[in-house]
Amino acid sequence: MNRISKLLAICCIAVLLAGCEEPTPEEIMKHVNATGMLTDKQAESLSKIENIDLSGLTSITNEQAEILSEVEILVFDGLTSITDEQAESFSSVWQLHLNGLPSITDEQAESLSKVRMLYISEALQPLIDKYKKQ
Repeated sequence: MNRISKLLAICCIAVLLAGCEEPTPEEIMKHVNATGMLTDKQAESLSKIENIDLSGLTSITNEQAEILSEVEILVFDGLTSITDEQAESFSSVWQLHLNGLPSITDEQAESLSKVRMLYISEALQPLIDKYKKQ
């Protein structure tokens, strides 16, 4: 290999390695909030931090909810619906924001009543309170 070829190979490797950096949690949250979509890989990356604000997220899978259930503070004010399974996953979260939900089922209310600090619309709060008293 001549000198120019070696230099070119080193430059190509440097460029490839520089482009292989994982995005920061802040970059991931910004992207998710801009697109409204979350991948399982992004959920895995975010699960390692304590406080996640994904107010721009418009839907979430059961698997992603399970992955993120280990996070202490979750803000999902852009969600307009959740499944019973997701509510059960979220029941172990310390602080949860679901202000975008227009309605929930009794089963979801029972699960969400276990969240220590739940922020949900005033209209849904009586249903949550019903299960907190039981």
